[in-house]
Amino acid sequence: VVKRWPESASTYAAIGIPVNRFGLEFLETEAERFFDGTTPILEVRGAVQNISGRTATAPMVRVILLDDQGAQVAEAFAPITPSSIPANATAVFAARVENPPFESFELELDLVPADTALAANGA
Repeated sequence: VVKRWPESASTYAAIGIPVNRFGLEFLETEAERFFDGTTPILEVRGAVQNISGRTATAPMVRVILLDDQGAQVAEAFAPITPSSIPANATAVFAARVENPPFESFELELDLVPADTALAANGA
């Protein structure tokens, strides 16, 4: 149902039935802060595994930066490589956030369709 009507995922989640509409699961992830010259950088890297049992088209990874109260202060998007992931295979992503907000305290990762990421970036 969720593959044909993605908006229904939130309804399933509200009644306690989690849905993985992309068939991908996050594996190891890491975040690193560093400077590129004088510019502060936050880089988030990781991998996803295709658990769907068939080839999956990769969505985008959404990196959500939260403050210490849990409010969103920034977001970034990263492509998953390769864009076509065979069953049981893994793929990688890397998101680079320049000048992450000082109040960034925590991060969350989510998967979103590519058109959602493009719309959020104003494309």
